[in-house]
Amino acid sequence: MKEINLQVVFLLTGQSLPFDKFETMKSYIFILLFSTLLNVEHSGQKRICHVYGQFVDVESHATLKNGLTIVKKEGVVISELKMTETGKFDFSLLIGDVYTITFIASGYLQKVVEFDLQNIPNDEKGGWEMQLDGYLTPFMEGFDEELQNTPMAKLSYNQMAEEVMFNIAYSEAQQEKINAEFERLGVQQKAEEKN
Repeated sequence: MKEINLQVVFLLTGQSLPFDKFETMKSYIFILLFSTLLNVEHSGQKRICHVYGQFVDVESHATLKNGLTIVKKEGVVISELKMTETGKFDFSLLIGDVYTITFIASGYLQKVVEFDLQNIPNDEKGGWEMQLDGYLTPFMEGFDEELQNTPMAKLSYNQMAEEVMFNIAYSEAQQEKINAEFERLGVQQKAEEKN
């Protein structure tokens, strides 16, 4: 296809074309129309956000093996990715939608991250690379399930920075709630040990 596009470029710029490949003007017109359709399809392709990282224990920083990443769009599971023995994950999200990514590993609290990839101008670059390590906390019996199912972090497009960025204030507020929940569970555990 590159050869066709080069020949069309020659046609559009007025430079001569190799007549051994095309014998009639009809062939040139067909190739020009075909190339135009290909270019429209290419320009209409969805832009992506490439997300990659590794499952890690938040306390020991050890790599977690055999985790699961669940990708949802509008609450519907669109992908489930099993991790490798190295705990790595790698996937792409189409720009223009909101996704919820859930990181799960046995013996750990799940972590939910929201990617809001809406409102990205069409003139922005075609995609982003996003390293996002899934730092997971060891499971603690009685941890608030609603809090566990709420996104720990939210990412969205920042027009000033022209980047997909974390909402730091939101993440800090969520971390405070998580810390308070661990504190509550710690107090509860101490009270049970006394009894």
